[in-house]
Amino acid sequence: MTYIADRLSADKTTGLRELLEQCVVRIQAGQNVGTGFFITSRKILTCGHVIKSAEGSPEPEILVSWFGDQNDGRVLNADPQYFPASWPDIAILTVPDSADRVCVVLDSGTVDAGTPLLTAGYPSEALLAFQPQEYAAGYPAKDNDGKPELRITDDVVKLGQSGSPIVSLRSGLVVGILRMTKADESQAGGFGTMFRDIPGDFPDLQALIDRPPSAAKQWIDVLGSLLLKSSERDTDGTRIHRKSTLPRIDLIVDQAAGGPLEKWQIGIRETRSGDPSPIPCTTAELGDGVLRAVDGWSRRQMIRQDTEIEILGRVLDRALLPSEAQAAISNVLTTPPVLLRVCTDNAGALSQLPWEYAWCHSSEPISVNSDIAFARFVNVDGMPPEPKSRIRVLAVIEMPQTESGKFREYRDEDYRLIKPGADEFLGSIRDVLPQGQQIEFDFVSNNSRDDLQDKLAEQWDIVHYVGFAWQEPDEFVISMGCGTQGLRPVSLPNLGRDFLARSKCSVFVAEFHQLAPGREFGPTADLRVFASLLQGDMHAIIVTRQPVDIVDMRRFNETFYRRLCKGDIAESAVQSGRRAVRDEIRQGRDLAAFGSFTVTTRLAGDVCLLLPAEQGSRGSGGQTAQADGRTAGQSQADSPDIADVSP
Repeated sequence: MTYIADRLSADKTTGLRELLEQCVVRIQAGQNVGTGFFITSRKILTCGHVIKSAEGSPEPEILVSWFGDQNDGRVLNADPQYFPASWPDIAILTVPDSADRVCVVLDSGTVDAGTPLLTAGYPSEALLAFQPQEYAAGYPAKDNDGKPELRITDDVVKLGQSGSPIVSLRSGLVVGILRMTKADESQAGGFGTMFRDIPGDFPDLQALIDRPPSAAKQWIDVLGSLLLKSSERDTDGTRIHRKSTLPRIDLIVDQAAGGPLEKWQIGIRETRSGDPSPIPCTTAELGDGVLRAVDGWSRRQMIRQDTEIEILGRVLDRALLPSEAQAAISNVLTTPPVLLRVCTDNAGALSQLPWEYAWCHSSEPISVNSDIAFARFVNVDGMPPEPKSRIRVLAVIEMPQTESGKFREYRDEDYRLIKPGADEFLGSIRDVLPQGQQIEFDFVSNNSRDDLQDKLAEQWDIVHYVGFAWQEPDEFVISMGCGTQGLRPVSLPNLGRDFLARSKCSVFVAEFHQLAPGREFGPTADLRVFASLLQGDMHAIIVTRQPVDIVDMRRFNETFYRRLCKGDIAESAVQSGRRAVRDEIRQGRDLAAFGSFTVTTRLAGDVCLLLPAEQGSRGSGGQTAQADGRTAGQSQADSPDIADVSP
């Protein structure tokens, strides 16, 4: 799960604390004492080292008790499933006499450093038997075997807390299990294991992450439907189509076939389920200047004044976001950011309006608003690909030698002289890719049609095109497979069938440069036609509907790929890329270039290609030990900062 809110409200936090009293148990197995928690009404999750002494015993005796009960619950002949001497150090206990127990809701999402955390357990030698405790998430780490861990900061993790649930106070869901403390209990912090890092050796656990049991109803009732749906679960705990990383609002712009342009309706859908109620709109409600603003945008070559963007944005604000939509956005923005999408499948000419410039309720366009990720979508089913640890990116560069000499030089914001050409086009992608192992990059430049098709057939996750497009008499075309002699027009249907389908790519990025003097880009790129590419393996298209220069390409691409590598969905990565274009000093440049970058996805949306990058490691010092005191490596003297006993 990605960022949902700074922190749950006080009443939700209190509700979760009260539920932890019912969900969290004390476990004693021989001399070992620790904590566990119900993940179903009959199953308890704890750490493997807590019950290690029961290993190999024909009748393992494990005592389970919980806060507030008169008598300890005693469990004999339990069937523990665990890995006693290896990571991930978890165990699952079956407790047949606890059918009425409340359980938690598990989540396999990520937590950012600084995320407030809530846990509860039975620390040794505590004045109170049961203790809830708040911590904060540190940066991700690795143990000395290279296994991922989460640092726990801000307070001391005590002995006896092994097996305690880690609750994110942003999402309200249990994201991991507390495993160990620091060596010296005067030092704050400890380490936990995130569910997202646990391999598929625990199918029972994975099934609960995908679909919470009925015993989780009280937990779900505390959180409410809004936060739960942002985590891919309906109010009854069942799974929806796919995990959604952001709360969403869909706006469906509808103009009846053959109807007048001055009348349309906006449907507002706050979740994936439910039919939107249509809100009628007319040009009369937009105020003066609507035709002038839109006509001026469609004819423009460059916008040099912010006031021009604001005029257009205010008009589009009233056209796209009636008061009902504004109210819906304001409601969801209690947990920013929100994914705000627009569908123009039946909007006719309205689909051509540059909705990216609408100003929403703030002082900036929605396409760069930090609380909103703005995208378009089409009503085409299909599940996005599962995130990978590594993706393949192919850059396709189209700048034939016969064209390169026609372009004027210009300077970037550092006054570096740019001569548009194949090398500069390639550098706008290759030179700004994040360093690391997550992206495998290759490129082709001015290849013939046959050679390009062969390269695409090697299969890629992203095909990133930089080149040219223009309007021919009957269709919008893009140059593809040009070779070295000149631009070669390809219709968009042929682009999809003859080129992109061969690549099996999930995302197509198309950045168009300004044509040389004497040629015209023509009307803005028809996004409805590009949307026809969203079939088969394709789930997102990112297109500049106006030409942009190499400076803007670099700004956008650097941020776009960096955000993808952090595990962002394509919609959010595009939003961040637009902000990078918008925020830079742009003296003498097109101030509206940010709005040229559009992203359109299929109905499911949430196109996430990459798992988040590893951001930290434990370092070279020290090892940890389990409850029996054995260490797997160096001694405490060798590593004073790392535990040699578990909590």
